[in-house]
Amino acid sequence: RENPMRGSLGLAMTMLAVMAAAPDAQAVPVLADKTIDNGQVTVWDITLKPGQQGPATPADQDAVILYLEGGTIKSDGASGSATMTHAFGDAVFIPKGGNVRDTLLKGGPAHEVVVWLKNAKAKTIANPTKYPPAWPRPGAVKVLENARVTAWNYSWIQGRPAPTHFHIHQQVVAYRYDGAIKTIAPDGKTTADAHKAGEIRFTEPNRLHSEEWDSGRMSAVVLELK
Repeated sequence: RENPMRGSLGLAMTMLAVMAAAPDAQAVPVLADKTIDNGQVTVWDITLKPGQQGPATPADQDAVILYLEGGTIKSDGASGSATMTHAFGDAVFIPKGGNVRDTLLKGGPAHEVVVWLKNAKAKTIANPTKYPPAWPRPGAVKVLENARVTAWNYSWIQGRPAPTHFHIHQQVVAYRYDGAIKTIAPDGKTTADAHKAGEIRFTEPNRLHSEEWDSGRMSAVVLELK
């Protein structure tokens, strides 16, 4: 079920009095790995152990933090601080200028996928088919929606295939475990698409297929760009 508190954290923080942001003096800063950089997004892969702090979100771009693994996290930003416990599949929107730094207090390791949204219109296409769009679908949980993005978490389960659907949005997809998904094209051709735990992909629209579990454990956080 959608959690409005998690998805609205960025908006709530902007309503507080603006104050200078500074890193937590007791936290150990960690570097992020840049995994995707294109005309729409820059995507960073961050793993935090207790006491570690990630880099700040950008001053000139909106950002979304997707959680592949969570924990109790303190978010310090230009508008103050907030402490929340996040779980797999959560998503938090940070408006430009938020300058948010996450510090893991306990639990984890926390695995964050931080998506910087560039100031460019995302590629969204009309659906020319008789089939529904990729999202929503049975079993999908919407965790965030605003004018720029929609975030979902989803698990592919043996015996529960996803219905045939058409992708209309660009997506950032982060996979939680090792496994494979079988895709079935309209002509019946099947492809097993293997994924590694922590893998992050950027996908384009204009794809028509159905999907089903093939092997391993398959869960992902999906960020649709509007």
